[in-house]
Amino acid sequence: MLRPVSEANGRENGLLAKLPRKEYERLRPHLKPVAFAREQILFNEGDRIKYAYFPKDCLISLIGITEDFQLLEVGVVGATGLLGITAVLRANKLPYRAMVQLPGEAWRIRGDILRAEFDQGGKLQDIILRYFHTLTTQLAQSAICSRFHGIENRLSRWLLDCDYHTRKEVLSLTHEVMAIMLGTSRSLVTTTISRLQREGAINAQRGQVTILNRERLKAMSCECHQVIRNEFAETLGL
Repeated sequence: MLRPVSEANGRENGLLAKLPRKEYERLRPHLKPVAFAREQILFNEGDRIKYAYFPKDCLISLIGITEDFQLLEVGVVGATGLLGITAVLRANKLPYRAMVQLPGEAWRIRGDILRAEFDQGGKLQDIILRYFHTLTTQLAQSAICSRFHGIENRLSRWLLDCDYHTRKEVLSLTHEVMAIMLGTSRSLVTTTISRLQREGAINAQRGQVTILNRERLKAMSCECHQVIRNEFAETLGL
């Protein structure tokens, strides 16, 4: 269940911050602040999209599921994005599960209201179409990363992604959750986390991971994080 939170400036979401004042003011009465708990499921695969969400500081995982219920994260949505983009693209259904990975706040808006503003052809339409391009790039890069890169590279990249999309240095994460998202074993995640700690890149304890040295973590990551960062910078200026 969604928990109401105090009113705040919706422009703390990167996409909303790009809107001209006039367009933002039209949307603002329809933006409802909500808070999400960790592992809260917002959409299951095939659900019809009634609401869209502009995250502020939470991180939402987009999870692919096989017929025998194996899970793999294929993308994330955070403060640089929008969950429920299919509502404005006439699809109205998600092909994957959307689950809150890192708890925090977001702004909820009815899908039909967002679509009506999108159909006016203003800056919002341009921003959402550009974001759709970056999301497609992220999904494709995730597939490449899962297939060709080792666990140390992938875990380092994943932690950098979490940091970038939430703007948080302290991440509330368990080894079990990281293993599920990366499609690997918990023991392998534990071993890799220990290695990243020895390198001075992170500190991990009691369900929290703190990024101590981003440059060191980048050195241990694959190129995938920077590919996605560059795409957001070039396409959206984020």
